[in-house]
Order: sequence, then structure tokens, then C-alpha cells
Amino acid sequence: MSNKVSLLLCMFFLLQFVIFCGDIIGYQLALSKAYTVTTYVNDYVSNKGVIDDEIQEYVSNSLHSSIVCTNSCSASSGASLDYSIQIAYTPILGILKEYAGDAVLSQRVYIK
Repeated sequence: MSNKVSLLLCMFFLLQFVIFCGDIIGYQLALSKAYTVTTYVNDYVSNKGVIDDEIQEYVSNSLHSSIVCTNSCSASSGASLDYSIQIAYTPILGILKEYAGDAVLSQRVYIK
């Protein structure tokens, strides 16, 4: 009898471990994709000096998220421009609403 209980307990903890590792891997993949997009956005914004509709559409199509200007969406040469990208992430156990959340990447770009 104790073997059956210990097997059930082991399977319960193993299932929790697998779900937790899956959540960490999924979150890391979402952030890696977001960092790739921010590299392009930083280069675009540093050359153009503005966050326009083209770059907002690019972020929307690439990540299904939005880009938000922290202070203003345009800056002159030598100034800095702050923005953040919010990425919605739902974990494996996302059926519980309290665990669903957003990952926010905040960036500062210096205009050339």
C-alpha cells in the first residue's frame, strides 16, 4: 500500500515540475522573441528619431503586442527616447486568471 501512495505522490510532484519547467521555457521564448524585435526597433528609432505608425504596426504584427512611448514619440538628434513593449503571456496553468500577466520590456534609445 505504501508503494502505491509513494508512486502517486512522486507522480504529483513530477507533474508540477514538468508544468513549472514548461512555463519557464515558454516565458523565455516569449522574451527572446521580444528582445529580437526590440533590436530592430532600437535601430529604426535611433536612425529616424520617431516612433511612427510603421514601427507600431511592425511590433503589432511580430509580437501581437503594443509599443508605448514613455515620454514623447519623437526626439531630436542627441536626445533619448523611452518606450516600452508589453507582451501578454499566459502560463500553462493560465486557466486561473490570477496567473496570467504581461511581460514589459522598457528601452531607452539615443537618437543619432
